[in-house]
Amino acid sequence: KQWYQRRVRGPFYDLYSVVAHTGTIGHGHYVSFAVNPNKQWYFYNDSQVKKTTKKRVLSEPAYILFYERRNLKLDDLLPSYAERNYPEEFALDASVILKDVLSAADKEQRICNLQ
Repeated sequence: KQWYQRRVRGPFYDLYSVVAHTGTIGHGHYVSFAVNPNKQWYFYNDSQVKKTTKKRVLSEPAYILFYERRNLKLDDLLPSYAERNYPEEFALDASVILKDVLSAADKEQRICNLQ
């Protein structure tokens, strides 16, 4: 068979985000587009977020494209925590990390409310 007659077997990738640039090399503006798990595309422009369509995303002058490999199981690719042989002091407690993230988000929200 010719190469174009062969069945494609993968791996397959899905586009999930695009960064677009308008303007010139020295001056311009970046915007981004991303799809949520509900398959709805959104347009991000500084502090604005609006629903958009995949058709619009595909018509934009893409600067960076982000893809996700289908059926990828990260657990199969990364070593388990036990296999990494980290010293015990490097063990992370998820509740501590979450507390730090929420604290930082709360501080950011208070700063935004002051502006």
